[in-house]
Amino acid sequence: MGGMSDTISPHKLLTLRVVVGLLALYHLTVGLFCALSPEVMVELGERFYGLHIVGAKTAMFVYMLKALGMYAVFTGGMLTIACYRPLKARSVYALAAVLLLMRAFTRLAFFDLAHEAFQVSWGHNLFNVALLVGQALVLGWGYRLLAEARGVERPFSLNPKALASNSQRLSPFGDPPER
Repeated sequence: MGGMSDTISPHKLLTLRVVVGLLALYHLTVGLFCALSPEVMVELGERFYGLHIVGAKTAMFVYMLKALGMYAVFTGGMLTIACYRPLKARSVYALAAVLLLMRAFTRLAFFDLAHEAFQVSWGHNLFNVALLVGQALVLGWGYRLLAEARGVERPFSLNPKALASNSQRLSPFGDPPER
């Protein structure tokens, strides 16, 4: 980690790693169940997500669930790397936050479809949206925290001085004339 503990408080780093570790564990577990035992995943979906899946034993559904499981395993693997090497995998935090926000948006925008397919309730859906957005906010906070630890000037900001210094540095014509 080399010096990271000097710039990030241990409490903040632990919070970040716990959230990312739990997300990694969730994605790895769900992904492996989807890929290796779709029948068990269907039962867990009914029990924990309130889903009522009609046609869960069709070849098409099982195949799609297995493929979805591979994406979840991949995501869990990336999050595991981000948990163990936060500064080296800082961009994973931003990408995972975007993925979680896209999932939250999908749950809201396509609720009618999800309700028709799985009979999921609006309340259960909103709970999951809040959970996804909360996780994304923590990952976004982690991204900023790690950027500051690396000395990156205010990521995700429209700081005029930072923008001006970057545009001057990137200019093919050298420094602008003094005013």
